[in-house]
Amino acid sequence: LLREAVPEARKFGVIFNTYYPSQIQIDEASRAQAALGIDLVFRGIAVPEGLDEAFASLKREGVAAIFVVSDVSTITNRVRIGEVALRHGMPLMMSNKRYLTGGALMSYGPDISEGFRRAARQLVRAVNGTPISELPVENPTRFDLVLDMRAAQALGVEIAPSVLARVDEVIE
Repeated sequence: LLREAVPEARKFGVIFNTYYPSQIQIDEASRAQAALGIDLVFRGIAVPEGLDEAFASLKREGVAAIFVVSDVSTITNRVRIGEVALRHGMPLMMSNKRYLTGGALMSYGPDISEGFRRAARQLVRAVNGTPISELPVENPTRFDLVLDMRAAQALGVEIAPSVLARVDEVIE
């Protein structure tokens, strides 16, 4: 999706918190690299103290846009990460619409609020006597593509019609 949103880009960054690298998300990005024939630069960053230096370095290396691997630190510092991305003129993709604050261009991921509602329903069932072993494991069933047009305008990014056609929500 990020490649389609920034079609002229050939080199993308994948940043992750050095202190908590989510190997699952990093592995998925590696698979995308092979499938799409793009160059990815993986960068562990001390969040938040290493953000400015990392973004400047990635920009010098020719990285055109960045995907942020989610963890507690990147979520907590999402506004700072978005501000740094805007300052360096780099489109940023997050994993959830709740994280689109401060300058990220887009997000794709499950609705976290729905996940909490599902967890609450499971808790009620457990409290009401359903054995834990009988409670099903539930995975997200809906993933939302959200685009922040304010960030697109600030970055001078014109979003491809193929991406706009699939967007679930546009932030104006």
